[in-house]
Amino acid sequence: MIKKEITFENKKLSELVDYLDIYVKHEIENDNNLKPEEKSIILNYPVVYIHTWKASGKLHVYVGETINLVRRTKEHVDNEKENSWQENWKNGQNHLSFYFSASCMNKSLALDIEDSLIAIFSFLKEKNNLCISNGRNNQQLGYSNKNKRDELLGEIWSAINNKLLNFPTCKSGINA
Repeated sequence: MIKKEITFENKKLSELVDYLDIYVKHEIENDNNLKPEEKSIILNYPVVYIHTWKASGKLHVYVGETINLVRRTKEHVDNEKENSWQENWKNGQNHLSFYFSASCMNKSLALDIEDSLIAIFSFLKEKNNLCISNGRNNQQLGYSNKNKRDELLGEIWSAINNKLLNFPTCKSGINA
């Protein structure tokens, strides 16, 4: 599993809007903790991403997947609909984005992991001062590498949970 976190604590996302896609690519390409092949995978393979920010006293979460991280980031930033999650994201505080990929990641696996993460966040939101900004259903039934789903989902959840949520975890992992 390849993980990249980008924190925007000292920068206002609204100040980066005109070049956020280029900024994200630059952060990945210049990360000395990622090997060249890992940088290539995260920029060229399907990616599951999670944008988080604080607004109105709540932690907001958006979960997505894409086969082109730079293009998708630009599409999110360019959305100018009023009252959209993108507007809320751009104007929020304490932004942290997670990007996950793996050499075994394909589009169906990314969609299935995205769906599972949305389901988990949706379940947790009511009692945990959490707001999830999407809720579509992308469950995938049969596809190659489906046997990797639980392992990757567990790694992703651990990374998010350790950084943001601190919920108790069970040793057997996630079987969502």
